[in-house]
Amino acid sequence: MRASVSSRTIFTALLCSGLIFTACGSDSSDPTGTPPGVDGAAPAADGGLPGTGGGTGNPDAPVEDSCVGLADGTMCGTDVICVAAVCTPSRCGDGIVDARLGEQCEDKNEISGDGCSLCRFDCVADSGCDDTVQCNGKETCDVATHMCKTGTALADNAACMSAAVASGVCKAGTCVSAGCGNGTVDVGEECDDKNNVDTDGCTAQCKFTCKADADCDDNNACNDVETCTVATHTCKAGKSVSCKAAQCDGTCNP
Repeated sequence: MRASVSSRTIFTALLCSGLIFTACGSDSSDPTGTPPGVDGAAPAADGGLPGTGGGTGNPDAPVEDSCVGLADGTMCGTDVICVAAVCTPSRCGDGIVDARLGEQCEDKNEISGDGCSLCRFDCVADSGCDDTVQCNGKETCDVATHMCKTGTALADNAACMSAAVASGVCKAGTCVSAGCGNGTVDVGEECDDKNNVDTDGCTAQCKFTCKADADCDDNNACNDVETCTVATHTCKAGKSVSCKAAQCDGTCNP
């Protein structure tokens, strides 16, 4: 009888020590006997996926950054910055100067001439303002505001050169070829209308057609006296003359 009791005792001890692979005292609701939280088991009590031990259940999932309480322009992800407490892709026009994108300034408009255009300074040196037009003066850059300032135009007839004119003179801020026929009045010229018509107020030699009545006289008495319209420097023809004197054949002999 003692030997029988001893055998049962030994068998029970082996069962509970795990040497015999049978659940000892396991809950009948979990026939596998595997505790929660182990791979292959039921979800853990905190709601995570098996084997993670975390709330999301995925250790590789990205953590979304928050902009709450962060200053505008603070990085909150790759190429993303905080704007008004929201993670927003960085771009020109968002009011934040992002040097990573090559931005130098930010005024939220595309107007050039106000110091900032498309997030780049309008100028940082005088060379950035040069319009290559010599006769309108030398442009300069106000480095404090990054705005270009116009120069003082050169006097008319000042020597100049441009891509179109190798050797010319300045006229109203533009470089033109020197000489009669260029459409501008050069030194020694009275007018220049760029044509060869002598009766339209300016001759082909860049002289006024007339400045007084005598300049219009054609020495023909039969067409009366010609006059000069000084305002336009053009001649006005006189009226034709008929012969009414005695012994006249009705025609006028100049």
